[in-house]
Amino acid sequence: ASPMVPLMISENVAQWGYTVDEFLALGDDCIDIVFSEDRTRFLEQMANLDKVDYLIRRYRILTKNGEIRWVLDYTVSVESSLHGKLLYGYLMDITSQKNMEGQLLITKEKAEAASMAKTHFLASMSHEIRTPLNGIMGFIQVLMQMESTPEQREYYEIMYSSGKSLMK
Repeated sequence: ASPMVPLMISENVAQWGYTVDEFLALGDDCIDIVFSEDRTRFLEQMANLDKVDYLIRRYRILTKNGEIRWVLDYTVSVESSLHGKLLYGYLMDITSQKNMEGQLLITKEKAEAASMAKTHFLASMSHEIRTPLNGIMGFIQVLMQMESTPEQREYYEIMYSSGKSLMK
């Protein structure tokens, strides 16, 4: 693969600590601003530019002071009569969006964990309540079969009906 040498660059590189002249002076070493863990994938995608009209990529870069920033890269291949094949594109800093994605993912995982804990708690509580309630209901049925006054019988039926409602 031929080296990527910037011919022209926007003043926007200042957001990453570079002047235009400093960036142009990097020459084919400009690949060094791509974060080392993303470099292989970056180069593989560049090799595929012959097969597609454009690339849209997300990867990390290193600022002049060594800070890692996320960028959205839009690159298109164009033919120039003077220079042959050229790459034209832009980089947009998306670090804040990536950080927000990370926070949203953490929040989603916490919500899912809380929902799972709630489900386990309710299942456990349901079991813990049903077991003694079944015992109570059994004793009420025994009482209902014994001799009782009409008033006692009414109380037993109210207790049994309430117990059935709780079981539901």
